[in-house]
Amino acid sequence: SMKKITYFEIRRVILERLLSERCFGQKQMKRDSIAKFYRESKHDAEKVIDKLIANGLVLSKSKHYDSHIWLNMARLGEIRKIILERIGGLT
Repeated sequence: SMKKITYFEIRRVILERLLSERCFGQKQMKRDSIAKFYRESKHDAEKVIDKLIANGLVLSKSKHYDSHIWLNMARLGEIRKIILERIGGLT
């Protein structure tokens, strides 16, 4: 199983990446390109993405052979909080 610190770190980086690429509304990102970004821990990244979708922070839609993901703007406050939180509250 994944270390807790790894989960939080991957979650923060994924949300940060989606926000910086402005993936909300009409703009989406291929799920696979986010997971690939992690190379050695692609499997962990997939699990984190599944959890973000299950929690409703990230929305997804299947298109052809790949699924696309984007931020749920209704939850932007929470998403920003996660991005700004550093492990142990340190900035």
